[in-house]
Amino acid sequence: MSITSAETIGQSVCGRVIPELQDPPNKKSLLRRLAGTLQFARYCLRATKVIAEFDLRFRDFHIRYCDDSLGMVEEMERQFPWLLEADEVHLRSSAYSGVMEGVVQGVVVSPDRDRDSDRVTAQQAEAARLLAGASHVESAMMVEQLDEVVDTIARDRVQAEKFRSASAVESLGWLQGLDSGAAGIGFRSFLRHHGHRGYRELCVREKSWADEPQQVVRTMQASITARMDGDYRPKRVTPPDLSKLSLALRVLVPRAHLAIRQREQTKSMLVDATYRLKCGYRHLGVLLEREGALPDADLVFFLSREELSEFCRQPTPDCVDRMVKRRRALEFQQKLEFDDVHVGSAEPREAVKPTATGTGEYVGRPVSRGVVEGRARVATTLDEAASLEPGEILVSHITDIGWTPYFSLIAGLATDVGSAVSHGAVIAREYGLPAIVNLRVATQVVGTGDWVRLDADKGVLTVVEVAERKAQAVSKDMPVEKTTV
Repeated sequence: MSITSAETIGQSVCGRVIPELQDPPNKKSLLRRLAGTLQFARYCLRATKVIAEFDLRFRDFHIRYCDDSLGMVEEMERQFPWLLEADEVHLRSSAYSGVMEGVVQGVVVSPDRDRDSDRVTAQQAEAARLLAGASHVESAMMVEQLDEVVDTIARDRVQAEKFRSASAVESLGWLQGLDSGAAGIGFRSFLRHHGHRGYRELCVREKSWADEPQQVVRTMQASITARMDGDYRPKRVTPPDLSKLSLALRVLVPRAHLAIRQREQTKSMLVDATYRLKCGYRHLGVLLEREGALPDADLVFFLSREELSEFCRQPTPDCVDRMVKRRRALEFQQKLEFDDVHVGSAEPREAVKPTATGTGEYVGRPVSRGVVEGRARVATTLDEAASLEPGEILVSHITDIGWTPYFSLIAGLATDVGSAVSHGAVIAREYGLPAIVNLRVATQVVGTGDWVRLDADKGVLTVVEVAERKAQAVSKDMPVEKTTV
């Protein structure tokens, strides 16, 4: 199968075949198509060299903070190309990672066109197992570093009890003080290395962990509770034994692991560039408010770069009014729901209130092997995720880096959308968590508190408790509904 076919791209990006995505007509000659394939291969294979070169230069990226808005906006324009280059480097590493994931799967999975067959699903799970065990993956190292801080606190049961019982703000104050000792040193080191990360981290308006560390403290409190209650079980996956693999896989799997590491590395650099710019724009907003051009600094995020440059040169009440209206519109727009794939202009769909529908097995794509049963926790926001308890199975629409600290608590992961190279899939594999992505309707059919079985060997999520209750009310001869999405 071509590495640039519609099917391969759909599987790599979305975790499934996308019917709306079609292969372009073969109007080019075989020679032209071969040249294009070789060019794309070279683009991917140069990723390691390009990343190393950019990493060295990225250390020179610094934003000079000015005391006037005009000077500040000009500085932001001078530094903005760093973000564009970081984005290009990340696209290159993502392309390489996606290709290597597709190649490994192509070797392991038979060319059976029936994507719902048990055999193909089992082969997909095996491909996911081989992708696990990539050492020095940045997101996984981040969880390890945070776990070390939590372990340090948990060794002193008296201090651990104080830490978990206090408010997040109070516990944060202790960590930032001198009395916290090794735990405080570790926490401050964590923020220095990973403070630019956070929920919706590529949104320039969203606060990062360095801006609101209490986001991380809440997960630490939950982790300490798990340790004190005896519910904590350290997780770490064992890398695949290459000696037992075919020659092709012995060559491909280490390269796939390298691609995964590089993708996580460049994602962090892209987010770091975004974070530095968002801090600069936040400072610009403060300057504009101080100069009387804006009623509040937050409005700076509701103009395009071009509009913002013009506004700093000539502020007008009409422009301020437009910013206020855009902020008000965003509050409405954030409540809209859209299909994950659409053709043409995107139209919002009618919001579906998540409700547990009863019996059913829901089939998705296995991305980290294992079977687990437990209580479901449906969370579509970080505020909802804050209620996670140790050993629960997290059911979410999608997860990003902001959810990562919770991975040391959960027993498994199920998401509506995702692929084998999604963030949640990568971290789940590194921590040996059973995970299924692309379930499409999991957050709508599962309710918090339901007892579910997550079989990531077969890619099946079963609502066990509700199915049993319903089974008592129907004939024993009636088969349990099986829904494939």
